Amino acid sequence: MWKSYLPQLKYDSLFRRLLIRTLITLFIVLLVAAIQNFLAVYSEVREVFDREMAQTTRIYEALLSVYIRQVDIANTDVDQLYRVWKKSYESRALDPGGNRYRNFGRGVDFQLLSKDGRVLLKSAGAPAKPFIKKLAGGFYDVPSYKQHAGGRLFCYYNPDTKHWLLMVRSLDQRNEILVSVIMRTIQIMLVAFALLLIFLPRVLAGGMRSLRQLQQELADRGPKNMAPVMLDNPPQELQQINGALSEMMRRVQAGVERESRFVAEAAHELRTPLTILRLHSQQLEGQNLSKDAQASLQQLQHGIQRSRRLVEQLLALSRAEGGNNGNDFEQIELQPLLREIVADMVPLALLRRQVLELEGDDGLIINGNREQLRILCSNLIDNALRYSPDCGHVLVETKRERDQIVIRVLDDGPGLKPEERSRVFDRFWRGETGRGDGAGLGMAIVSSLVKRHKGMIQLENRLEGGLEARVVLPEK
Repeated sequence: MWKSYLPQLKYDSLFRRLLIRTLITLFIVLLVAAIQNFLAVYSEVREVFDREMAQTTRIYEALLSVYIRQVDIANTDVDQLYRVWKKSYESRALDPGGNRYRNFGRGVDFQLLSKDGRVLLKSAGAPAKPFIKKLAGGFYDVPSYKQHAGGRLFCYYNPDTKHWLLMVRSLDQRNEILVSVIMRTIQIMLVAFALLLIFLPRVLAGGMRSLRQLQQELADRGPKNMAPVMLDNPPQELQQINGALSEMMRRVQAGVERESRFVAEAAHELRTPLTILRLHSQQLEGQNLSKDAQASLQQLQHGIQRSRRLVEQLLALSRAEGGNNGNDFEQIELQPLLREIVADMVPLALLRRQVLELEGDDGLIINGNREQLRILCSNLIDNALRYSPDCGHVLVETKRERDQIVIRVLDDGPGLKPEERSRVFDRFWRGETGRGDGAGLGMAIVSSLVKRHKGMIQLENRLEGGLEARVVLPEK
């Protein structure tokens, strides 16, 4: 049973904190209750033993009063007096119903003392000297009695006979009862603690069900899902947390939407002036310009072209990050789409005498957005062509692996350095070998679109040189 809770106990989890603190608290409560119970039992047992001791003392005193009137107690040996007493009178100890007291006199010793403290009669186990030096009525503890657990003494004075009667009882029996109580209490505590170990994790796990539901709801959500989380009968504290979390997600969503709208509107607004600049630059190409002016014109056209590409990539990134969570997906056959993309890319490859090939089987179906898949694959192929050398070779390959579709783009470029792997999907990052008029947004767009299609992308250096971009998407 505990195996299901072990993962939560390995780390500093809320479940672990609550379990440990609750167990410690309950253990302390049980321990305090056990101590209080022992003290109460000890007091009760002590009181019962004292009452029984007082009762025994009075019975002895009654019997001894009769006995000492019949003998010459002053001139008779103490031991001889006890032998006669034990044989003739101790056996007469009867209860009010006429029955002999059970275990009467067992484990007890007595001394009969004169008024001045001289021992007149004693039991066989009693010492020759009085148990206590100062005679006064009441109960006393005698630690040295028989050199074991000690004894409990009751001192009684009979004003009629003017004798002191000292009764001592060993504490062995009382201690046995207390030890039995302690062992029983320990057993009860162990059973209670074992039950706590069995049921407390279940109770805590049940109490944290709403928290796990909140965690699962957030883990299963896509990056664009900012809707409020609905929980089944959560506690008041979690309702407040969920309310604050929902409000935070609403504000985040509003901020993301504002940012996306700003980027899209800014890109749209830049299109027109960039188009006008390109037209004016083309008109200047037919003019008789100096070499310096022609060089400046070429730099201007290159800057315009790069700005146009940046605007297009910003629009593509805005669409990729502001999608509608798969509501516009459809069944798309991959190979025909890739043929169109490769055909569009062929002129770019021919400019640098590069070979661009497409391999793969027909019939591969993907559930996705056609335009976004076109942007995804176009960016991968464009990136491969730009980073491959002149007369290089770029291969686009598709295949099915189990329930997934794999798209591989292999080039002859320089590959990735180890320190570049962590930044390759960052926005506006081009690397040391960046070339062309790109703005460093291509791989960021690819990464966003792959995530939106619930896929994954890997970039690995090839053994023979170059880079392999591997995109894995779920089939249908």
